[in-house]
Amino acid sequence: MRERLVSEGVDGDRLEAIGHGSDLPLDTNRTEQGRAHNRRIEFHIARIARERSSR
Repeated sequence: MRERLVSEGVDGDRLEAIGHGSDLPLDTNRTEQGRAHNRRIEFHIARIARERSSR
């Protein structure tokens, strides 16, 4: 997903991709439904303060 965002014009220096694999499942991996629930992409959006220009 990171590569796709960069290819669409998002500055790669502003992105961080972290793979959690089986470390943070939301559901069981014993069933197909649980595995489907665990296949996901999460976005955490942080607001970054901009410097004010001196006028």
